[in-house]
Amino acid sequence: MKLQNRERFARCLLTVACVLVVSSVAAQTGPVPDPLVKEGATVKVAEHTYVIPDFNVGLVPNVGIVVGSRATLVVDPGLGRRNGETVLREVAKVSSNTELYVASTHFHAEHTTGYLGFPATAKYVNSVV
Repeated sequence: MKLQNRERFARCLLTVACVLVVSSVAAQTGPVPDPLVKEGATVKVAEHTYVIPDFNVGLVPNVGIVVGSRATLVVDPGLGRRNGETVLREVAKVSSNTELYVASTHFHAEHTTGYLGFPATAKYVNSVV
């Protein structure tokens, strides 16, 4: 009987130790960054073409900006109004065009819903299947 109690106690102690180790490791990785498009990070990659890198942050797309002679195209405007507004401020730094087009590479929220931060005059280009 004593041997069974010791084995149970040892298993319980081992379980508690494992939980503490896993918790400690998880705490050391740090918090997950908010899925926000980084302001002031726009990079020119070619003539008339810019990108706001995602910096490997989950739920943040690489945002593309193509500045034409009459209009500007934004590709993947980010997740929600807040990111869309950030993208719009970055667009204003590289383009004076008032005509805006917004497109998405595919239909995931982080690639599409940033249009909410754009003016009502912006045209959303959507693919049709």
